[in-house]
Amino acid sequence: MRRFLAVACVLLVPVLSLAAPESRTNYNASPDNSRTYVGFTPDRPVLQLFMNHVDRADDVWLRFAGPVYADKRDDWLRIRVLDGCLNEVFSRTYPLALTLSSFQQDWFNFALGVPLQHGRYYYLELTSRYGGWGGSAQLVVNNSRYEHGRMFTAGSLQSLAFPEKKDDVMFLLGGTVEATKPWYPSPTTNVLCPARCKVVGTEKTAWNPRNYFNVIVQETGTAGPTGSFWADFQADPSLTALKENVRRVLEDPSGPPAPGGRATAPLDQTVPYDAYYGQMNFYVAVEDPATDPRAAKGFLYCANIDAQISVKTGSYGSYGATNFGGELPRPSSGAWDYDFSRGILQHELLGHGIGQLTEEYTLPWDAGATLVSALSPNTDAPGCPSWCGSSLTVTHLITLMAGDPNAACWTYSAATCQAHEASGSSPQCLWLGGLSDPGLAYYGGRTCIPASVTKYNIGLSCTGNTGCYLGHTNGGRTSVNVAQPGGDIMGAQGRNASAAYGFTTAMESHIRDVMDCLFPLTCHQYPESRCLAFQSKWSSGAGRTVFATRANACESGYYRRR
Repeated sequence: MRRFLAVACVLLVPVLSLAAPESRTNYNASPDNSRTYVGFTPDRPVLQLFMNHVDRADDVWLRFAGPVYADKRDDWLRIRVLDGCLNEVFSRTYPLALTLSSFQQDWFNFALGVPLQHGRYYYLELTSRYGGWGGSAQLVVNNSRYEHGRMFTAGSLQSLAFPEKKDDVMFLLGGTVEATKPWYPSPTTNVLCPARCKVVGTEKTAWNPRNYFNVIVQETGTAGPTGSFWADFQADPSLTALKENVRRVLEDPSGPPAPGGRATAPLDQTVPYDAYYGQMNFYVAVEDPATDPRAAKGFLYCANIDAQISVKTGSYGSYGATNFGGELPRPSSGAWDYDFSRGILQHELLGHGIGQLTEEYTLPWDAGATLVSALSPNTDAPGCPSWCGSSLTVTHLITLMAGDPNAACWTYSAATCQAHEASGSSPQCLWLGGLSDPGLAYYGGRTCIPASVTKYNIGLSCTGNTGCYLGHTNGGRTSVNVAQPGGDIMGAQGRNASAAYGFTTAMESHIRDVMDCLFPLTCHQYPESRCLAFQSKWSSGAGRTVFATRANACESGYYRRR
């Protein structure tokens, strides 16, 4: 019996043994669109997010550029590996005594020797003594790849604009891994640190989670320059009430508008975003203001973020937007005004932040005329040829405005016109003398026009419910060389009660281009010709704003999303 058991043990050994480990390398070394980066000093670390593909990381190759001066050859490089909660799992400092001539680039190897968990995100943190300044070794980065992660720098931790989101440290990470494990594991979640990145609702992961339109929700206001929802987290670590309030802003129907106000809608009912809501994830970021040295407000705890909602706790007189970001109000009393919050979110995040649209209102205190030098998506030349078949001529407009209190301005001399430019003048005029722009041809050589030309829709045969309204508020003046479509979300209802509900048909089409070309869920049936045209229109300048330099997200069938 004892002998039989011994034989049985011998037979079981092969069954229980693990597959032999094999060596693998994670290549993030595409040379196209590479550039050098300086400023990675100890107080300004560079963080490179990466999906780990090994069980043990043996070494990493990094690419550096010169020139390196002789007096900078006492440089050193510190490499740290951090988990998704920014806990250190590895740290080592290496001599960086490189010899590189001007414009020379080369790869250099650094030994690691650290066990990691296959299929998890980690951060590679890099700092050097001189940080690439003053003739010391510079890091080489590129903005042509996305699947390996994303580089974060001290000056752009939360930047979602181009090209920052595309930048990656060029690296080759080598190690060993059990042979049966996939070469390039797919992420199963965008949550890097479960305690600090809280999902609103249910995270959508049926496709690769990074391919969804992922939105982070952070707090500003009472938490100061750092920290995020820390008081909420201390009261309830699950953030149940906060997440429910956010969900109600995103999903619950709005009530009737307040007197004089406009009707609002939740994100999932705002055209055209309603069609994309099923492809969106929302994450609430938590951070202790006392332990937030990077002032990231929890941004680094969630991966693959495409847009940002900044919740302002307290009473504020105004709200704003950044590239792919917008603010959202939360009263300090704790009682959310959901309809008001929805209206602000529509205007700031959906309009300005994602759509890259400019204001469509005029202000009572605007006085004087000015020009716009670059057209945004919701500005066009007077007559709106981008979305209208034709328009009223200036002669027809003068007839239409015959009963307007400011109509006399059409006939004023230079001196009289300029005397009536101030806000509150009766009539109030806009003096065009001294301005030069092709768009002024619409006015037929007239140099004095009524300030109230902005209130009239001159568009004919326009797309859907789109109009054509002259003028644009611009730093306290009115830009007179442009016209706008007239959507109430962007403020046009203030100039004309007949302004279109929502964004207008033309801008809905533009926003679809943004979502389809910059943030596709998959490359299946990707409209590449349409996206190439969109990219060309909004990345070449030529009198237009630039924001779509990476709009062709499925270039030649290869997934290159931001």
